Amino acid sequence: MIGQPVIARSRAELNQMAFPVEAGQGEAVPWTFFDTQLFTSAATTTLTFFQAAQADRTLSNLNQGGQLPEPQYFEIYNLGLDVLNDGSSVVGVTDVGIADDIQKIMLVGRPIFNLEIANKNYGNFPLSFLHTSGGVWAVIAAGNTAATGNVQFANNSVPDGGWNWYGGVMIPPKQNFNVVVTWNAAQTLAAGNPQLRFWMSGTLHRVVR
Repeated sequence: MIGQPVIARSRAELNQMAFPVEAGQGEAVPWTFFDTQLFTSAATTTLTFFQAAQADRTLSNLNQGGQLPEPQYFEIYNLGLDVLNDGSSVVGVTDVGIADDIQKIMLVGRPIFNLEIANKNYGNFPLSFLHTSGGVWAVIAAGNTAATGNVQFANNSVPDGGWNWYGGVMIPPKQNFNVVVTWNAAQTLAAGNPQLRFWMSGTLHRVVR
């Protein structure tokens, strides 16, 4: 799970952390970089994340396409993927709906992902290793017959903090990076075209101004 240590500190330690004593002194803060791309039903077989900055800040918090500015360094700890879609309602005895859509996105299409940093590859790995960051965690079934149909709410697994890389991979400044997700074939979804949000949580090292 994502969390932080609770440590009692002296007044001197707190002042040293809060007020830099010299220009260019570094700080380390918890951070999450995320980027969102549209999955088009029956068409998408490849998505590239973190390739470009986006004007809509709810879609991405990367300030420039595919790079961190000097002198920022990012230690990667947790990786995850969110399927940004609503619940679904279906009339009749059928398995279609949001739960089936997520199953197709995460498993049926045999998706893999690759993280590339400075032309060095980390992958390919199964996309199913990546779990949601949060949201509703429930399934509500309103009957299961041709007359009543069913209502579904679903997530990409449970919000367990994602796949932990324990800081073993670093993104340095001014080096290109991206994440490419590939499916073996286009998947047709009942709920249309969802946004997929890839996120990396870890420690951001930057200069104290």
